[in-house]
Amino acid sequence: MQTIDIKSELLKKIDSYKDYSVYLQRELTKRPAISPLSGGEGEYEKALWLESELKKMKFDSIEWINAQDKKAKNSIRPNIVARYKGNKSNKTIWFMSHLDIVPPGEMKLWKTDPYELQVEGDKLIGRGVEDNQQAIVSSILVVKAMMDMNYRPDFDIALLFCADEETGSGFGADFI
Repeated sequence: MQTIDIKSELLKKIDSYKDYSVYLQRELTKRPAISPLSGGEGEYEKALWLESELKKMKFDSIEWINAQDKKAKNSIRPNIVARYKGNKSNKTIWFMSHLDIVPPGEMKLWKTDPYELQVEGDKLIGRGVEDNQQAIVSSILVVKAMMDMNYRPDFDIALLFCADEETGSGFGADFI
């Protein structure tokens, strides 16, 4: 398949995933991943759910890189790397996003529960939907389209889902 054809076909395939993208956003939104520095438990529950979704997709490998943090649930701040092998493995394209979100602020300012996704037409509302779950979902959809089309590029694709971006990255990108 020529490059222009594959790009067009991938975009069509991704466009067909609207319901799946809303599902991903809904599941991610209901799992708040707030840093212990901001009064939360960290990213553990969100990472567990995400790993189960990545396993269903059959990524070639899924690796947890855990930063120790006694204040977090299970004393870890999880970072996940999911790899989709290409035809040649001498290059890797990385998609990086983060699992954590900021606290919702004053609850009275929310019209609905910030951890329950609201869909208004094509608009999604919920804590973390834009920062940074849109990047999590987008990166997953790109690889899902390739998998569903049985397409392997000439490079590996690695999805990096980091902890701790909202409070300094010491347990996330800097740790890795």
